[in-house]
Amino acid sequence: MDVVERRETTVERRDAAIRVALADDHPLIRVGIRTVLAETSDIELVGEATTGDAVLTLCQEQRPDILLLDLSMPGPAPQETLRQLRMHCPQVKTVILSAHLNGAYIRTTVETGVVGYVLKDEALDRMVESLRAVARGEVWFSQAVVQKLLAWRQDTATVAGVQLSEREQQILALLAQGWSNAQIAAELHLAEQTIRNYVSNIYQALGVSSRAEAVVWALKHEIEPGSTVAA
Repeated sequence: MDVVERRETTVERRDAAIRVALADDHPLIRVGIRTVLAETSDIELVGEATTGDAVLTLCQEQRPDILLLDLSMPGPAPQETLRQLRMHCPQVKTVILSAHLNGAYIRTTVETGVVGYVLKDEALDRMVESLRAVARGEVWFSQAVVQKLLAWRQDTATVAGVQLSEREQQILALLAQGWSNAQIAAELHLAEQTIRNYVSNIYQALGVSSRAEAVVWALKHEIEPGSTVAA
């Protein structure tokens, strides 16, 4: 099995740090990320995989908070890997690490429910920034990826026909600012389950299936607190 496990011996670090698993078949990429994370006190690299087949085993054994996943590894198609992760490790948040900037490829990946997409040609500190954002409950996409997603939503979504209540618009605006459900619940003095219900209704109204898609829709249509979505 192409899995390299890495465990910290310091209990304090294990308890406090964001637990990250890395799946990439390029040795230089793994070495670079490993080196950067070793110098980052709040992030712990708990294991590595070099094939798609090894990813699920890695996540089941190490139970990371976040999986940093390359889309071009030997093994099953990335969509199948992501489907298996949703089924067997739903608590793991996935951030894509990729060189792909093809709009259709990005769209297909976002539709699987990933919460981040970082391009490999960006500085490694941007990757670290994405991990911290996702750990806070936010979504994080490289700017070039956001532009591709906005172009896609421009072709497939219109404001006309979308009906959102004032509360739903308020919550959508906060989602677009990267707020987590817990943060929104605290701000609006509502139960977190109530926010989840609102978010589900928003997905249905917008015709999207993930938080990332909802955020992109909100950015495209410039949804801000106090703005109005016309029916």
